[in-house]
Amino acid sequence: MTVSGMARLSLVDAVHLILQAAAHEPAAAFLARCAEMRLERADIDDRDVDPPGFPQYDASHTFIFQTDDEAPASFDLLEYRHGIIQVRLAVHYRSLFGFFSKREAHASVVLPLLVSRYGPGAPIKQGQADLLIFADEKTDAYLSRVSATRSQSLFVNVGDRKLWRLAGGQVLSVDL
Repeated sequence: MTVSGMARLSLVDAVHLILQAAAHEPAAAFLARCAEMRLERADIDDRDVDPPGFPQYDASHTFIFQTDDEAPASFDLLEYRHGIIQVRLAVHYRSLFGFFSKREAHASVVLPLLVSRYGPGAPIKQGQADLLIFADEKTDAYLSRVSATRSQSLFVNVGDRKLWRLAGGQVLSVDL
């Protein structure tokens, strides 16, 4: 569904934006860039309960937009001490007559961007999600695909390793 007037951002630009932001700039700079691009702020009143090992954060910010091919998407930023703990790009797809058309195509756009930054990722299965974990000296990144009965999602999380731990978060450990 297209929402008229909603900002559009290509998947490539969205991934580049979060790769640049995490561990490289203060939260205020990312928030200013989202405002400049006219991404719409969303107030999320009912956040899911944070899982065990999740860091404490001072603020969360959500911006919604559409990908260049009109898939609904959002950035979710977790802020701690004016830094970025993590930015998540979430793209959601609904089933149309039992078929999902865009998730795997979008994953094939995102994956080479992560591999070019981090090298090959380590695959793991966590609940209903298939994840690829990437890391460098400053950041961790996760590419995950999640399926439910009538929807699918693609998530790209990029977080600051040091800030994640400082905020009390546990790092998912995988040999890379």
